[in-house]
Amino acid sequence: GADAYLGRQLKTILPLIIVLAAVLFLSVYVAPPSAEAAERFPGATPAQLKLYIGIGRMIAFIMGAFFSLIVGQFGMRMAVQGNVRVSAAARHSFSEALKIAYRSGTITGMLTDG
Repeated sequence: GADAYLGRQLKTILPLIIVLAAVLFLSVYVAPPSAEAAERFPGATPAQLKLYIGIGRMIAFIMGAFFSLIVGQFGMRMAVQGNVRVSAAARHSFSEALKIAYRSGTITGMLTDG
């Protein structure tokens, strides 16, 4: 069930990621690079500068989306495994079940928040 959910979610979000990456690439023509950005690429023509900054914006967005996907996948796997372990531990001790639930949720939270 969890794999089907994540697969469907990826199929839904992937076209949006592609469109937004293209919009971010083209955003250099609406919001031109700053003077500070131009200093980082000495000798670059304005067209080259726009290309470099546009590619950088697009790559940064795609990397963020990719890492978000990885954390989501890992978090879902931790949740599924944690649920099984909590159910098994609850038969013996409420305290142990609570400890397992807290730890499995905390790991995913720390990955998400950084």
